[in-house]
Amino acid sequence: MTKVRVRNHANPLSYPDPIKRDQWLKLKTNQISSICLDMGCGQGEVMIASAKENPSILYIGIEVRIVMCQKVNDKIKENKLTNAICLQGNASISLSSLFEKEEVNEVVINFPDPWFKERYKKRFMIQEAVVNELYDVLSSDGNIYFKTDLVEIYERFNKEFEKKFISKPFPENRLKSYWEKFHESRGKQINRILFVKK
Repeated sequence: MTKVRVRNHANPLSYPDPIKRDQWLKLKTNQISSICLDMGCGQGEVMIASAKENPSILYIGIEVRIVMCQKVNDKIKENKLTNAICLQGNASISLSSLFEKEEVNEVVINFPDPWFKERYKKRFMIQEAVVNELYDVLSSDGNIYFKTDLVEIYERFNKEFEKKFISKPFPENRLKSYWEKFHESRGKQINRILFVKK
């Protein structure tokens, strides 16, 4: 079997169409009490582990890389989970088409692609419009959990989010992603922050 190479980065602007709400709505059964959105879920290990532990929470991951998204959904199927799904596409343009106002209870953003170069700045996940949409879809008591190993990205997120959100200390009991463990094993500092609505 040929091993398929999965790129670490993919251009989200290659997917200009918003993801449709009906791709996940069938999973919102009477047993579901809340929704967790994982923006850029990567390999999906945190989302899948969380879905196993919390059957009443619906976990919706968004991943721009097609092959990676397929792999996550294969893992979900292997684990026979009915409260998790990975949607392929550009998370930054899909929030208002995916969710109603205050429908999401938790948002996870782990190690987003940095896109440092000036010509790539439109590819960066968090822009002012995205922060506004996150504010709209997040419940009044909802939380946004953010992690990065890059100080520049940490500062960038703070600058954008402080317009609409309040920062709080990050809880210690959160599950760690593959990249978090990878960076920690190499002695890198992980920058973590929790945002809530003002």
